[in-house]
Amino acid sequence: MTVKEAEARKKLIMKNPIEFLYLTKPSNKGTIQTAQMLMAAKNQEEKVAIWIAATANELLECSFESRI
Repeated sequence: MTVKEAEARKKLIMKNPIEFLYLTKPSNKGTIQTAQMLMAAKNQEEKVAIWIAATANELLECSFESRI
């Protein structure tokens, strides 16, 4: 996935998570779960917390994979 594609997905998840969930091919196993959590978030603060946690998790996975 390119940086441009990743940025487009981020915007789509925040703007329209339902469209992302049903019409976009997921890039990893956690994408659908993250989209569902964003849809269930009660407010903007929860959405930000979910997004930070998902991003941190993905960065940690990349970090561990690069050391193998």
